[in-house]
Amino acid sequence: MTTPAELLDHRNGPGALAAFAAGCAARLTPVFEAFARTGKGRYADWLAQLWTCIGSPDPSRSRGLEQRIMAAPEASVDDSNRPDYYAMRALGVLFYAVQVLTADDMAAAVLRCSRAAGSLLRDFDFVLGGPPGSAGSLAGLELRAEREWLDKVNTSSRGPVGSQAMDEARTSAVYMRLQDVPGEIARAQDWDLAAWAALGEEQRCRVTYADLVAVWGEGNVVRLPVDGTGDAELPADARRILTEVGLPEEVESLFAQSGPEWVAGTGGVRKYLKIGTDYGYDIGIVADSGEVLSLSSSGHYPSRFVNSRLEYFVEFLCRVVAARRRFRGLDFENEIRPQVVSLEAELRARDPRAFSNPDHWWSVIFEQMKVGLL
Repeated sequence: MTTPAELLDHRNGPGALAAFAAGCAARLTPVFEAFARTGKGRYADWLAQLWTCIGSPDPSRSRGLEQRIMAAPEASVDDSNRPDYYAMRALGVLFYAVQVLTADDMAAAVLRCSRAAGSLLRDFDFVLGGPPGSAGSLAGLELRAEREWLDKVNTSSRGPVGSQAMDEARTSAVYMRLQDVPGEIARAQDWDLAAWAALGEEQRCRVTYADLVAVWGEGNVVRLPVDGTGDAELPADARRILTEVGLPEEVESLFAQSGPEWVAGTGGVRKYLKIGTDYGYDIGIVADSGEVLSLSSSGHYPSRFVNSRLEYFVEFLCRVVAARRRFRGLDFENEIRPQVVSLEAELRARDPRAFSNPDHWWSVIFEQMKVGLL
């Protein structure tokens, strides 16, 4: 049987080919989110970047996205007895979708993407004991979604793109079914996904008050009283960092502590707890989610993602400053730059979302460090 992907070719145009592949990847979002141990939200970030690349083609930006996906911890998992093996499989589909923009043979790249998605879903069907190839199987639902997309291409020359395509992916039958499948797979494999996630949590925060004192001195580390951070909308782990671990008063070129003070947000951020500035914008903890952002208090400029949690932000500051002090007197090209690259890889493994977009705060900082500007 001829699949929808096999019916696409160069006559459909690069935009349509890339959008078809992006749809395949988007429908697998629940798989990555369920089976990745840490760094939830990265897959959605990468999908958003992919749609940007499709809308405004730029080979260097697409190749950079390929590299960021391949740098994800899940990309190197090859043990099928681990839950994040399935996160790796979903990540592979996203990688193939990006390759459509960089490959010489775009139609062949689309076919690889579709086949990778189908292969993963057929494996799920096998584990769950569903009838292979049936219309109601996961692989069958994916084929139906691909056919529906192809029908739209044949009537509109390109098919849905951007936010419309994402909305269609999230309302597709296969996406909706995949909301429940990870739990069913976990039960079939005798996996405890809650315990699996807890392992990631145990590995998460490594920085302590003593670490900060060792870098900045006791007089330059501020631990905030509980009654100053008691708003219920501040996540408990962020309150713990503020009250037990603390913040440096000042980090040259990166951070100056002030607050805490609740500030009304803009542009999708309801409110945030301002804990300092980056010498230009507020550094704040977003209510409820606990994400750390660099924000324009006036709302005139877009916010910039910093870290997924406050503990990562404090740990990153601590490790970057300690490293920069070790760099003094060293040769930049032969000694400093390789250490910067190594440190970036270590921190990326700690909080992958911090580096999942070249415009994110730490991505910009490390690009400056790698060329000697910081």
